[in-house]
Amino acid sequence: MEKDFPLFTKTYDIAGWIMDRTQKFPKSTRFTFGQRIDNLVLDVLEAVVDACYSKRSSAVMHEANRKLSRLRILLRMSADRRYLSLRQYHFAGEKIDEIGRMIGGWLKRIGRKKTDQALSGSMSD
Repeated sequence: MEKDFPLFTKTYDIAGWIMDRTQKFPKSTRFTFGQRIDNLVLDVLEAVVDACYSKRSSAVMHEANRKLSRLRILLRMSADRRYLSLRQYHFAGEKIDEIGRMIGGWLKRIGRKKTDQALSGSMSD
């Protein structure tokens, strides 16, 4: 799967990286705040896998994009509370932005395919 889907590889890599960092959050927030972050990044990873095998990949990728936005906010809050260093926050932000661009490209491509199919369908009428 990794060779065929670079989006999966990038999401998998950042998911592991983030989960390693949330394990080092203060104990008072690790099982609440850290768990929410872990769940979001795993939800995005699962959505990417689902989209690779789904005929309804547009809806799945839109959901992944929404969860990615929530993840960005929680990571920002983690940096504000100094659970992540600024360097770690910037690293994660760059990776997540790249994943977001890849999801956006996927959605744009799906949109073009639907438009092309609609045009070819109306020409055959």
